[in-house]
Parts: sequence; C-alpha cells; structure tokens
Amino acid sequence: MRPKSIVFISLLSLSAKHVMAFSLSDHQHIMQQAALDVSRCYPNALSLDDQALLTTADQEEDLNIFKKDTHYSHYFNPEKIIKMRFRVTSDHRVLKLSLKHSLRSLAYISHHIEDMATPMHVIPISHDYSDGFEEKVKINADLSTHLTCVEMASLALEKTSFIEILRLTAENTLQSLRHDFLTGTVLNFESGVGDQQTQIPLNWFWQEGVGENFGKYGILGNTYGEEDIKTKKYEVKISKQEFADYKIKRLKFATLATVRTLLFGLSLDEK
Repeated sequence: MRPKSIVFISLLSLSAKHVMAFSLSDHQHIMQQAALDVSRCYPNALSLDDQALLTTADQEEDLNIFKKDTHYSHYFNPEKIIKMRFRVTSDHRVLKLSLKHSLRSLAYISHHIEDMATPMHVIPISHDYSDGFEEKVKINADLSTHLTCVEMASLALEKTSFIEILRLTAENTLQSLRHDFLTGTVLNFESGVGDQQTQIPLNWFWQEGVGENFGKYGILGNTYGEEDIKTKKYEVKISKQEFADYKIKRLKFATLATVRTLLFGLSLDEK
C-alpha cells in the first residue's frame, strides 16, 4: 500500500498545471543576451563559464517540477494577493533566494523576473505547455537592450532590490495588457459588421480575474499565434508577424529586466 503522503503528492502533481509562458529556449535566449549585454560594458564581471552557468541555471528553475507543484509558483500580481492553496507566489521565492549570494540563485531569481514580462504569469492564468504565447509563436530575434555603457552604469547605481525589479516588470506587463493591442480584422457573425483592419485588445486573449481569483483566457480563448480564429460570435484574423512583434516586445523587456537583475546581483557580491 502506498503511503498517504505519496498519494497526495501524486494527485497534486496530476492536477497542477506545469507553467511556462516563455519557453525554455526563450529563457535561454533572454539570459544569454542579458549576460552578453552586461559583459560588453563590464568585461570582467562574468567569465564564459559564469555566463554558461547562468543560462543553465535559469532553465533549471523551470525544470524543478516537484517544487513548482508543491512549494512555489511562477505567478505574481503587483496589485493584489493571489489566492493559492498549496504554493506561494514568485515574490516569496525571490525573497528567499535573495538571501543566497551565488550565481545559481541569481539565475533562479532572474527566471522569475523574466516570467513577469508575460501576461499569463501576472494576471495570472493557470496554464500548461499548450499555451499559445509560448508554443505557437517561436522567436529568433535580436533581444539586445542596446544600452550604452553610460546607461548601463546608471542602472548599476540604482537603489533597488530583486523584489522591486520583479514588481516593476509585472507592473509594466499589466499596463501593456490594458493599453496595448494587436492589429487585425474582426468579423462579427451576429451583425455582419467588420472584416476590416481594427485594433484588437489584448484582453481578448488574457482576461484579469476578480479579487483574489486567477484570471482566464479571454473571449478568443487560448489562441494566441493562430492566424484565423473563429468563435461563435467572431472571426478574427491576425498575421504571424503581428503576434511575433508583440512577443518580441515582451522578450526585450524581459531582457532589460534581467540585465537590471544581473547588475544588482553582481553589485551585491562585490560588497
């Protein structure tokens, strides 16, 4: 007979959704670029081995499925407390990791901050590997921040904290969700009106929750990345490039946030 604790953990693992919003390759791309950007202005800050460790450890934080299902989530909303039964939100994980001064813990912290650049982690929406933002839109683009070394030095002197960087990244994502849009065509089947270029609000894909509750996919469902979307009421057409451009925007913001995280973390190691 299996011990009750093992049965409990097994059931929990089956019910929990393994969360990803940026794919592992996205996280790899973000960290590699952020480390390169920092090294360009601070050539002695990170060796090639250090950069490789950061990139590997960043992905490790996503691959620890047991802890993701039982200890901490990759969710955080800067405006409210998210109600969760068994796990804590990303800020708790980041606060705990901030007590450890190592490159590995810095990479783990960076992973959570990178996740805050995606709507699904901030609203948040319980999702799995089938999420369209992650799986249907593959990106191979220049994610460099293009910061000058003067601008980099200014960031390095900022009075901040890992929690503050996490919060600011999440706030930027919420503002993007509320104010940005995609361009495409929308045909309303009921009225017959539409089928012309229009602005499509992002909450058609990701809808904020009420109170402490999680958000959910919007009226178009989990369809981000699909060029021809049909619901009972609408037919929506959005180009692959339009989807890619918005994801690149979030990836670049994640890279900037990771640069800030690395600069702050490396400055702590010097003190």
